[in-house]
Amino acid sequence: MTRDYSMAVETDILERAEELEGKTFLDIAGEDLSEDINFVNKGNQGLFIEKFGFGISSNNDKDPDFKHAGIELKVCPLKFSKKQLVVKERTKICSINYKELIQENWLDSSARKKLRKILFVFYHWNNNSWNSQKIIKTVLWHLESDEVLISNEWRSTKEVVKQGNAHLLSESWYKALAPNTSGAGGDRDNVEQPIQIHSKYAKRRAFSLKRPFVNQYWESLVSPDSFESIQENLNLSHEDNIEDKLLELFRPFINRPLGQICKELNIELRNAKNATNLIIKKILRFRSFSSKIKEFEQSGIKIKTVPVNKDIGYKPYEATSFPVVKFNELIQDEDYYNSALSEQLMRILFVPIHREKRDTPLADAILLNPFFWSPDEKQETIIKEEWDNAISIIKEGIEIKRVRWGNGFRETNNLPKSSETQILHMRPHAQNSQDRDVDPNGVSITKQSFWLNMSFVHSIISKSMRDI
Repeated sequence: MTRDYSMAVETDILERAEELEGKTFLDIAGEDLSEDINFVNKGNQGLFIEKFGFGISSNNDKDPDFKHAGIELKVCPLKFSKKQLVVKERTKICSINYKELIQENWLDSSARKKLRKILFVFYHWNNNSWNSQKIIKTVLWHLESDEVLISNEWRSTKEVVKQGNAHLLSESWYKALAPNTSGAGGDRDNVEQPIQIHSKYAKRRAFSLKRPFVNQYWESLVSPDSFESIQENLNLSHEDNIEDKLLELFRPFINRPLGQICKELNIELRNAKNATNLIIKKILRFRSFSSKIKEFEQSGIKIKTVPVNKDIGYKPYEATSFPVVKFNELIQDEDYYNSALSEQLMRILFVPIHREKRDTPLADAILLNPFFWSPDEKQETIIKEEWDNAISIIKEGIEIKRVRWGNGFRETNNLPKSSETQILHMRPHAQNSQDRDVDPNGVSITKQSFWLNMSFVHSIISKSMRDI
């Protein structure tokens, strides 16, 4: 039986953690695994590592798991995506008690006690083979480097609750520490909020570190030289708003041709997406164009370059695409709010590029005012409904038809089209008709992705330009 490390000193805990690296779950538990087969049935890897890795009994204690050392244990699953391991899901920190929250201050808060030092145990998740799941890396994370961001988001949640608006809380408002919904869903997970000016009940929630935030930390461990920081490069204070600073740095280049801008910044112009990414990194004083932007990765910010014609109301020439989906992975998302698409839509830097015609040379295209966008509550509700509809169609089985098209045939399907939706549709995102995937029922179909409807992108770009 594993020694109980709950009262151990930090050095002993870290030594034990290092011993676990490279071991499978079967290696860790050995013959004892048969005694607690319910861990396998419930899929609770966290409780498994607590017990068999560190000898900690399951509890709902508000103190950190390693009480004496003040260290919280977080078991974090990794999965393969695009041939590399990435963090699979958000990391729950603690449940939110609305009544206690509004009485707390940050320094003494229950959330900070759990966040001050976290021992991350990263393991390779395998839903089909419990025993073969392997501990990849263990590392002790300290709150200090991100405390300003995280504490501000904690205070923001507290303020919303104090105003009696706990029922309006949304994960999409936050970059790192989000109040995500907790429980099985439905009315039984509603709880009374302390200030009932607007609503008596609010959804049960828990503070969690968002997946992009934890994933950026994981990637920094694997490839420490792959990130550069806006804050460090521009010597910004923690109080500076990074998004506002970036838009301010763009201003000298607005309404100028990309060719002229790239020449001034000594950038090779290849394509619009390449140009805007390089322009951003150049004005942020990046040392390498291959570096990832730390703050963008932490916050899940995506960059979308959109060719538009400003002379006809900033109308885009095309819809805005997102990465190709794999149908069998897509249906594993628990709901929209835990989906990859929700994360991709969380925060977008739109960079409109004016082209007088679709085939206007890139060097003559004009850089327009970039802007940051997140879906508001109404938009998010519509997106969720349209995502749910698409998932329902995929689960039931996609219907494929071959219809005549000129001298040949064209493949059609019943996935939601832009003409049938307000914001979101699905359409092919493949190299050719042979670039295919299969749905959960084994139906072969050209690879697809989600797209923001061209009319919707038009509406948010034109609104942004009017508001400047």
